[in-house]
Amino acid sequence: MQRSRLAASARSGAAILRSPRRPAASVTRDADTCQGILILRLAGEFDVDTVGPVRRALEKAADDGAVRRTVVDVAGVTFADTSLLNVLLDARKDHHLVLAGPVQREVGILLTLTGTSGVFTFAPSVAAACT
Repeated sequence: MQRSRLAASARSGAAILRSPRRPAASVTRDADTCQGILILRLAGEFDVDTVGPVRRALEKAADDGAVRRTVVDVAGVTFADTSLLNVLLDARKDHHLVLAGPVQREVGILLTLTGTSGVFTFAPSVAAACT
């Protein structure tokens, strides 16, 4: 199955760098209303098919006047393509956005290759991002 996915990917010009058994992507929203901090915990693989809930959660947070900082916990992200990157870049327009880690290797490579690691604020953990 992996070979056929890679062959189809090669024909279309796209690169698939994830396992054939794709873990479900999840977005969990935790709100600390006392401090005005929204925490979005991401887990799994994010691409064009799975990034929608992240976009919607960030849009909802932008409309919430009580949220003054949004912390995106990326420690559980095992794969991310430019779909997630674009959502995070767009979110910077409406949020004080902090990416909390530790950042997994795959996400770090994406940020390095695209030259976007310098545009984000990083924290080593969610706890550190909330202080």
